[in-house]
Amino acid sequence: MAQHAILRFEKHKGNPARPLEAHHERQKEQYASNPDIDTSRSKYNFHIVKPEGRYYHFIQNRIEQAGCRTRKDSTRFVDTLVTASPEFFKGKSPKEIQAFFQRAADFLIGRVGRENIVSAVVHMDEKTPHLHLTFVPLTKDNRLCAKEIIGNRANLTKW
Repeated sequence: MAQHAILRFEKHKGNPARPLEAHHERQKEQYASNPDIDTSRSKYNFHIVKPEGRYYHFIQNRIEQAGCRTRKDSTRFVDTLVTASPEFFKGKSPKEIQAFFQRAADFLIGRVGRENIVSAVVHMDEKTPHLHLTFVPLTKDNRLCAKEIIGNRANLTKW
């Protein structure tokens, strides 16, 4: 059966960082909206990059440090999901799974810059292990521009 790598980007404007942070950092006891989460396995989740406080504050501080102007419709942060077909993970040791996600995170960090990473956390408590990497889309010349960082569909195939 074919196996696939999966990379998804979700742009966020305004202030929806709190619900995302609660999900990524497993700050709730139960997740009625996502029955795939097995909280008894949450202890196996791990960070590749731990957040330096609240997501919202990190995002705001990073944008202010860069000195860039924002508009109401500016993409302030991007949530990235990295995973693979469930078959890919079958028979893999925890060490091999960790190495897979570390390599994926290193690749993304190289593209967007370590200073722009809000958090990178691997969820082992759902059906398929996956990485959530959240970043502020700042360009090398300190402009807030998700389009330039991520590109369009055609550019994504070149990643």
